[in-house]
Amino acid sequence: MGLQQSSHFRRLKENRNMRQILRHLQKLPGWDYLPGRVKALAIAVANPALYPRHVQVEVTKRCNLQCMVCAAASIGREKAPDLTLDAFKSLIDQIPSTEVVTINGVGESFLNGDFLDMIEYARSKNIETRFITNMTRVTPEAAERLVKAGNGEVIASIDTTDPEMFADIRRGAKLETVFNNIRSINEAKKKFGSDKPEVKVHAVLLNRTLPTIPQMVQDLKNLGIKHLTFVDFNVSGVNLDRQFRDGGRMYDECLLNNMSEQEIWQEIEKIKALADDSFTIVTPGEYGGLKGAAQAGTGVLTCSELWDSPFVTCDGFVTPCCWASHPSIFNLGNINEQPFEKIWFSDKYFKLRAQHVMNRHHTHCRQCQQLTLTIADPSKAKCKKKSPRRYTKPFLFK
Repeated sequence: MGLQQSSHFRRLKENRNMRQILRHLQKLPGWDYLPGRVKALAIAVANPALYPRHVQVEVTKRCNLQCMVCAAASIGREKAPDLTLDAFKSLIDQIPSTEVVTINGVGESFLNGDFLDMIEYARSKNIETRFITNMTRVTPEAAERLVKAGNGEVIASIDTTDPEMFADIRRGAKLETVFNNIRSINEAKKKFGSDKPEVKVHAVLLNRTLPTIPQMVQDLKNLGIKHLTFVDFNVSGVNLDRQFRDGGRMYDECLLNNMSEQEIWQEIEKIKALADDSFTIVTPGEYGGLKGAAQAGTGVLTCSELWDSPFVTCDGFVTPCCWASHPSIFNLGNINEQPFEKIWFSDKYFKLRAQHVMNRHHTHCRQCQQLTLTIADPSKAKCKKKSPRRYTKPFLFK
């Protein structure tokens, strides 16, 4: 269904009473018995178009590490120019709705010489900033600039606090260097009397790191860290035959290749039990991850990023999310060739959103761990469960 075929729905959307009519329909007993796709289409037609509030930006594809869990390290890094400061400013200026900028991608952001200038520019526009880093390049001077700018979050990639195991997973990095750089941020915060940026940790959940997690929680607490998020090992693009120094293969690090589903959930429950009032732990089952497949049958599914959080590569390509960051998967346009507005409301984006509304997702989307938010529940006549997690603002038309 292309934009040129949507005149009927466009007229419905332009009717000021459409949303009011939808609210009345949703109160009728018969609403619950409509097919999920019908309800999802009505919701998406009635919702006004939104400009994104969250923008994800990649500033470089270069990295100083060769991490075992990284697809780019496995297959070799694609060469691409770093995002320039002028291009970053232009992007931010084109999306005045932006409330949050997350700087992430396949590279280490600190290798872009303009990275801190980008943070400072976004903060000058009162936009919240956060970024993911391997924490090897955060000098005391950089820490002070982050604090002065008011950067909100620094998300450090630390899979274990066992020094030898860390060095084997994050090849090219030393745990003590990472810890010292976290301390530099803490010292800068103390110097300027600030509680920002908050340092959070993201860890890839691996079979070999499971025994080290209790000590890891204690070590992170000692560093003043309060949030730890575990992400499921995404094997897409990773060379599973790569070997650790003890001869173990990456293939064996995927929990699903070593444990039954029951055993996995038992391990996750052990991890969750390590949390307390001062330390939050998020596990894969709480944001998608291992439970992703269990969402089937709960209605018309989508993710929030398609509607409110585009990803922009360092060479200007716009894609729907960081999990599909390469333009060979979704090439929705390039900010170096056309304005962001034309890309965001393009036929390509329309088609992708329509696929989600009709529960006919692109192959790549169907495999995604984050396809967990429900636009509309299935027909009550099918007696299927409702999902507690839903996205309420899907839209199709500008």
